[in-house]
Parts: sequence; structure tokens; C-alpha cells
Amino acid sequence: MTEIPPLVVPAVRIEDIITIMDVMGDVNPIHVDEDLVRELGLRGPVNQGPANLAYIVNMLIAWAGSPESIRHLNLRFQSISCPGDRLEARGNVVRLIHGDDGPVAHCAVALVREGGEVILSGTADVSVTTTMAEVVEAAHG
Repeated sequence: MTEIPPLVVPAVRIEDIITIMDVMGDVNPIHVDEDLVRELGLRGPVNQGPANLAYIVNMLIAWAGSPESIRHLNLRFQSISCPGDRLEARGNVVRLIHGDDGPVAHCAVALVREGGEVILSGTADVSVTTTMAEVVEAAHG
């Protein structure tokens, strides 16, 4: 099995959540209101879903070399991340598909919080170079 090099987020930062709120025009208080999240029984302010998805996307781009390499994502949000969480985007190649446009790696991906809680998971299809495809095929024996 070919593992994709993980992307580690040492700690989700409230400053980044606020920046994303500003960029997205997101006024939902669940991202910053400590009293509200406590009332709702949450661990803390909620990091935006698109930010969590972006950790997976950035891992795939770093591995494949280009945003255009990502052909398809199918992800399911399972939990939340909060300020202070250490996260790791992980992935591995499940199989290699040889199509008319070149090799495509079908990958299992996940964003995992330290301690093992899965924040989101799913699959990604990523175009890979012929050289990468040969490495994947060699690893899959």
C-alpha cells in the first residue's frame, strides 16, 4: 500500500478561524462564542468545515504537485475540530486506474484528530505522473 505523506496541523488556531469567518462572510457565532458552544455541549468553538476539507486538499496537492491533479473528492464530515486540536491529514492509494488521460490514483483519505477521532473521511481520485504510477504499482506488488 502506498501512503501519501501526511499533512500535520500542529494546532487549530482561533485566529485562523476568525480569518476564515471574515473571508467567507461567515457570521455563525458557533465559531467564536465560548458561552454558546458550552451551552451546546461542544468541546470548543468549531473550525469551519471548508478549513478541515482544505487540510485534505493541501495534502493531496503537496503529494501530486498541482491542484489540477485532484479529479474527484467524496468526503463525509464526521466530527468537528476546535482550537488547540492537533490534526493530521492522511491518505493511501487503494488502487491505480489507467485511463485515457493517464494514471489516476484512487485514494482513501481522512482528517484525524490526535487521539484517533476521525473528523472527515472519504476518497479522492488524483492524477499522477507515470513515474508516480510506477512507484505505486511496485509498492502494490
